[in-house]
Amino acid sequence: MIVYSQRLTRLVQDILPTWDVRLAMTYGEPSLEQTIRKMQQECRQLTVFPLFPHYTKSTTASIINRVHALDPTIKVIKHFADEPAFIDLLAKRINDAWQAGNYDMLFLSYHGIPASMIKAGDPYQEETRCTTAALRQRLAIPNEQVKMVYQSKFGPMPWLKPYLKNTLIQQAQLGLRQVLVVFPSFVTDCLETLEENGIQNAQAFCSHGGEQLTMMPAFNDHPRFAQFIADLAQREAQPLAAESNC
Repeated sequence: MIVYSQRLTRLVQDILPTWDVRLAMTYGEPSLEQTIRKMQQECRQLTVFPLFPHYTKSTTASIINRVHALDPTIKVIKHFADEPAFIDLLAKRINDAWQAGNYDMLFLSYHGIPASMIKAGDPYQEETRCTTAALRQRLAIPNEQVKMVYQSKFGPMPWLKPYLKNTLIQQAQLGLRQVLVVFPSFVTDCLETLEENGIQNAQAFCSHGGEQLTMMPAFNDHPRFAQFIADLAQREAQPLAAESNC
């Protein structure tokens, strides 16, 4: 994740040569707070772009709170999964991956969150449903071969369903052999795509009769995704002098 994030940062910097583009981590180094303080010494306006396509209180909201604790005037892009350019780019990559294989089913696997968060008003589930609906309109794949699921459940409490692992096992037992899994809520590959799905869930699928679980890579350092970030950041930034933007 850190390697691809660093590469993505450099690509966006190349696209925006008059901006100062830096990577920061909510939990880790370089820290969000330290990075913002340094950039405030050089820039009159900052835009923070959380790399989470969908808004949820456990990710984006925590970033917004930490940023605004430092300076409530800093612009934070709340979400971007509803951006047509993002959906178009994702749909094209899915269509290309689907056509390159011989798959029985496409799984759109989103990161899960506790069901209690949805009951408390978190909009995440509805945002992921909207992403799935928008993708279905653009995919050259029959609707009955597209299944929406959630992954990465942790702990004993209920999370958003259906669970990816359970669904893979059920479908394998029903005769599913070749599946393509796509992760719309992940923009860089990490342990939850590579290890959880590429190893654990792939083994579970194959041990119950499946033959091959193929993962479409996240955007990672895809040049068109870098261009999307640059375009959205410029659109969302207030109209100040270009050299003052970060």
